Amino acid sequence: WPFYRNHQSQFLGSLSVDDLAFVGVYEQYGKTLDHFRARFGRDLGPPHYAPVTKREAPPFEISDRVRRLVEKHFPADIELYERVKERFAVQDHALSESSVASR
Repeated sequence: WPFYRNHQSQFLGSLSVDDLAFVGVYEQYGKTLDHFRARFGRDLGPPHYAPVTKREAPPFEISDRVRRLVEKHFPADIELYERVKERFAVQDHALSESSVASR
């Protein structure tokens, strides 16, 4: 486990989520593509999903045991994910506001 602890946080290094021009959230894949298009003016097309499913997978439950292991071994990644979700919500609000303003 030591090599994989907080892997995403290690990947970002000293960068903050706020240093990024854009963040996406897997659970909001369709909206993530909308945010990307609005931010960069590039349409990536409709969402593409793995061949095993043609639609977004429903949320799944994580056992208490697995949750405790994740909390123990990946605390910085959990904090990073929470920060990304906050940043995504801000992006989403800004996109909604700009859509209303352009009408």
